[in-house]
Amino acid sequence: MSNSMNLLILLGKPRLIWLPLSLLAASGMGCTRSSQEPVNSSATSIPIGNPITDFDYRDVTSLMIIKTDPKTGESWTAQFQRKNPSPLPDDRSQWEIEAAPEGRALTDRVANKNLILHLLDTLRTLRVQARAPEGSLESQGLVSPAFALRAVLPTQEIEVKIGGPVPDGFGKYGMVGKSKDVYVLQGATLQMLTYIESFSSLRQRNWSDLN
Repeated sequence: MSNSMNLLILLGKPRLIWLPLSLLAASGMGCTRSSQEPVNSSATSIPIGNPITDFDYRDVTSLMIIKTDPKTGESWTAQFQRKNPSPLPDDRSQWEIEAAPEGRALTDRVANKNLILHLLDTLRTLRVQARAPEGSLESQGLVSPAFALRAVLPTQEIEVKIGGPVPDGFGKYGMVGKSKDVYVLQGATLQMLTYIESFSSLRQRNWSDLN
């Protein structure tokens, strides 16, 4: 038999057997390390210049917002729910606060639908300007993102984390979905988020709001 096609194996003393290399390969013993390496996550990365998603903001049924102050580390989470079927014109859309920060009890749960709808609408403008250069998540402000958004639609969920600004000031570091890829994001969403100064910004203003 040819040595290139078979392997001599010693099994105790004095037994010798010949095994075809094809049999070893089939059993996995001949696999190289490269054949078992995980698939590169960049294979599913969002192409440069593309928006992070495409959807009709009127189809969103719920929205979760987490805001963290990068200076103090203080954070709050709020959940908002659309109360009528979709799609509807904006003037007929109704949104309410499903969960307030720290489980706070609210007598008035009417949400600021104009701010919520504008925020959801601008998510379609959020695009990948570039892949972020090498750096730690802490330096990019993504360990505790300034904002984390989760919008739920009947057929998909959209998640995005917004971190700190890039050095040149044109965009912010961000992550999309479950991917560990970090991008430089640009779009009208970044400006809209500046209007959410506190949880109160997301409540419908009225004269009787005492809490």
